[in-house]
Amino acid sequence: ADIYAMNARCPTQITKDQFYSRLEASGISCGEGLRCLEALFTGNGEALGEFKTTLPTSGYVAHPVLLEGCLQLAAATVMGNVAYLFVGCDKFLSYAPLEDHLYAHWQETTVTDVERSGTLKIISPS
Repeated sequence: ADIYAMNARCPTQITKDQFYSRLEASGISCGEGLRCLEALFTGNGEALGEFKTTLPTSGYVAHPVLLEGCLQLAAATVMGNVAYLFVGCDKFLSYAPLEDHLYAHWQETTVTDVERSGTLKIISPS
C-alpha cells in the first residue's frame, strides 16, 4: 500500500483531541485505554491514521485496542451529530501479526441514508 498516496488524498489534519471531542459530541465515548490514535488525516470519504500502543502486542494477531482504534477511522468520515455502529466485517486478512505502531486507511465504498461501508487497510510502517 502506498501510504504517501493515501496521505496526499487526505489533506485535512485533525488533532487527536479534536477527533475524540467530536466523537464525544456524537454520543460515542472512548476511554483513555482506547485512544491509540496519534495522527489523523481526512479526505473525501477516506481517512488515514497513525496508531501506537504501549500495551504488549505479542500473542495477538491483532491487539484489540489497536483494532478498535483502526475501526474508529470510519467515524472520521462522518463526523457530525450522527453515530454509526459497526455490525459486521465481510473479510479480515492478516499476513503477519500487527505491531505496536501502525497506520490504517479507511475508504468508504457505499454511503446511503442507513448504511455506510468501506475498506479498512492496516499497514505496518516497516
